[in-house]
Amino acid sequence: MSTSAGSDTRVIVVGVSLTSGSPTALRWALAEASVRQAPLHAVTAWRPPIAPPGPAPRPSTFPPMLPAEIQTRTETALAEAVRQAVGDDSSITCTALRGNTATVLLASASHAQLLVLGPMDESLTDALLQRHRFMAIMKRAPCPVVIMPPADIGGR
Repeated sequence: MSTSAGSDTRVIVVGVSLTSGSPTALRWALAEASVRQAPLHAVTAWRPPIAPPGPAPRPSTFPPMLPAEIQTRTETALAEAVRQAVGDDSSITCTALRGNTATVLLASASHAQLLVLGPMDESLTDALLQRHRFMAIMKRAPCPVVIMPPADIGGR
């Protein structure tokens, strides 16, 4: 593939949390992808639910979801989060991958020019774990990482 000097057509990856929808990260990444004329790839991670430790809980009246069903639901939720944040932009590729967040994002960014992450969710009960995850991603990322500030920084 031939590119002009200084242009980089590698993908920009934006990690999307299905809890928050990562609207700030999605909007910023879309604008940056437009400036850089690069494709945008929205990625989220999922893991199957695990049974809590301890005595066996009462059996559920609902059958457990199969991984294929979780995959489909996660892909749908990701597409909806992207649509809510940036509208119907068919140029954005959406991918839901099974695995832990850091591993999925690092693998997705293996050939990216930029990895964009939303702000840390300070309302999460395990903020320390979230900080550790962000640091692990920044230390091991194969490309520059942009972490969006919270929306309320700077009086926004």
